[in-house]
Amino acid sequence: KSAASKAAILDALRDHRYFSAIPTKELLRMAKTTLEVRTYAGANILTQGEHGDEFYVLESGAAEILVDDVKVGAYGAGATFGELALLYRAPRAATIRALEDCRCWVVDSKTFRKVVIDARRAQESSRADFLRKLPLFADFDFVFLSRLANSLETCRFQRGEAIIRQGDVGESMFIIEAGAVKVEQSAGFRTRHLVTLRPGDYFGEMALLHNLPRAATCIAECEEDEVVKCVSMRRSHFESLFGNLKDMMERQVKRRILKSLVIFEAVSDAAIDVAAEKMRVAEYARGDSILKIASLLGQGGFGRVLLVEHKHPHKLMALKAMSKKAVTDAKQEKTLLAERDCIEKFDHAFVVGFYGAFQDRDFVYLAIEYAAGGDLYSFMYEREEQSRRFRGPLGGLDARTSRFYLGCIALGLEHLHGHHVAWRDLKPENILFDPRGYVKLSDFGFAKEFDARTFTLCGTPDYLAPEIVLSQGHDKAVDFWALGVLAYELCYARTPFAHDSQGELFQNILQASTLVHEDDTWPGPCPADVRSLVTELLHTQPSFRLGNGANGFASIKRHAFFH
Repeated sequence: KSAASKAAILDALRDHRYFSAIPTKELLRMAKTTLEVRTYAGANILTQGEHGDEFYVLESGAAEILVDDVKVGAYGAGATFGELALLYRAPRAATIRALEDCRCWVVDSKTFRKVVIDARRAQESSRADFLRKLPLFADFDFVFLSRLANSLETCRFQRGEAIIRQGDVGESMFIIEAGAVKVEQSAGFRTRHLVTLRPGDYFGEMALLHNLPRAATCIAECEEDEVVKCVSMRRSHFESLFGNLKDMMERQVKRRILKSLVIFEAVSDAAIDVAAEKMRVAEYARGDSILKIASLLGQGGFGRVLLVEHKHPHKLMALKAMSKKAVTDAKQEKTLLAERDCIEKFDHAFVVGFYGAFQDRDFVYLAIEYAAGGDLYSFMYEREEQSRRFRGPLGGLDARTSRFYLGCIALGLEHLHGHHVAWRDLKPENILFDPRGYVKLSDFGFAKEFDARTFTLCGTPDYLAPEIVLSQGHDKAVDFWALGVLAYELCYARTPFAHDSQGELFQNILQASTLVHEDDTWPGPCPADVRSLVTELLHTQPSFRLGNGANGFASIKRHAFFH
């Protein structure tokens, strides 16, 4: 492709919100991989209802937009369309028909995800590596530094603008990414130049430790038509995420002392504070049959779920029997192993129990606790006679019942996160009940240990957090988002961003910061504590989502909704 075409593609990508945060270097890489598509006048570029995974940049020509064969708009040179296909495989929402011969450049979803993921990982890794070089953070591990790097805020300053002023009380530290910063200090009527800082340098770091006045003034220095670009961290944000930095540094010293002891040389950081796992010994004679099939509970993509009776001791349990061939054909071996590795860690009243895993020639089996009370979805939407007396005025469940279920779910979720596992599939279908009506979290096929951010697209659309929709990488914070969606659903018997169109659903999720504050989102006499809980859980910035700060689940437990 010509230089002019590459420039046109690059300009179009830069102007689009899905690509605006991607560095120019990565956008150029994407522009080079685009494929040319020529469409003659009168032919469809896209057809409503068809599935696709391409995003289009219209370099030349003109096209009309048709919804149900009715013209609703038009595109000219420089326009872009089809972006929803990059995020999720959904039917095209409109037909795009060429009014004249058109020349388009196409980006497919695989390329888009690779560029986004590579750019995000490179940025996080680069920032984490740089933070490691700062004396302030020299003793912290990579997981902490990665999380800190992800919470840094980008800020831009015009030439001559004072970033910090001498004498002001410090709140933020800054790291320079582009441009330069001139550092000056005043004494009486004299001002002297101390140093000029360049990309990679930092300043204001003592603001994270002490509430002291700034010792110097730092001024942005760049060309007239450029800006100085920095990333910053506020002390208040740092403490909400990680706690007091002084306390953290003291804990790091203690860990360093433990690691210096011979007895802890081969022990991982996490294992230093973890007790030995419980073990149970059982003896069986050759040929003994310990499980008796009682009935079929359900059928899944990989096999069946059976209700079985364990003979010694006598106990009912659910047995997931998964075909090895089906699992292998779907390339889900790692997912199955990850589910087993996660669930065997758990031991909590509100999480389904795990009794063991075994296999024969054709099947892999997971033996788990049998929850005889059904699931939350069927209770709310299918067993109306049973749930009628628990109904509230807004169509969902009453406040007392919602509070009980959300409390149980939060405690179960706290247990998962305590084992460094993100659930990533919180929804009513996966909330089971034991015979007494207590909650049991279940189905950990999407569960993942979170030692760093992950970019896998998984979950149920209505419960997806914005960072999953935008492929920005995610961690355990997505569980707090899903908890907020469920809290709303328990009140209204519908999810907050529901829409018949999957594209519109995703748009609503991305606009959550506006929608949660609009009265139309809260019809009827919704209690203030419910609205507050949901709004704080549905914060579009994962770092500031309720439950994801330094106080963790304590901040959820202290919320007025539970009191």
